[in-house]
Amino acid sequence: MRKATLTRCNSSDIGTFGTLVSDSGWTCRTLERPAAIGEHPCIPSGLYVVAWTKGIHPAHPEVYEVTGVPGRTGILIHAADVYEQLLGCVAPGSAVGPVDLTWEGQHIQHLGVCNSRSTLAALIADMGKQTFVLTIKDA
Repeated sequence: MRKATLTRCNSSDIGTFGTLVSDSGWTCRTLERPAAIGEHPCIPSGLYVVAWTKGIHPAHPEVYEVTGVPGRTGILIHAADVYEQLLGCVAPGSAVGPVDLTWEGQHIQHLGVCNSRSTLAALIADMGKQTFVLTIKDA
């Protein structure tokens, strides 16, 4: 089974940033919600099975789902620019950088991840829509 490791570098009030490295050596940056924001904080450190799935969420018809997250379901790896677009999920990006956007009527201007859609497509291509084991750890 394929493997990947997500190592968190830092967490602040604008998100939890990390680096994901697959067993092939493919690498990207990641974004999650801040460590302890509300009922959708970042995923606890640990070992998870990530499965390619369909029909979990209408906005993400085919997506990777992180399974086995304690007390939670529907945790996805999907495209997003800033933590406000995530509900406990993980967004891949090519880099961490400034983001200036309007989302759900709210103007957001702070750090996020860049090129999330194309980076997600590259992750899917690297993993080949196969199930993989994800280790999440804090640096």
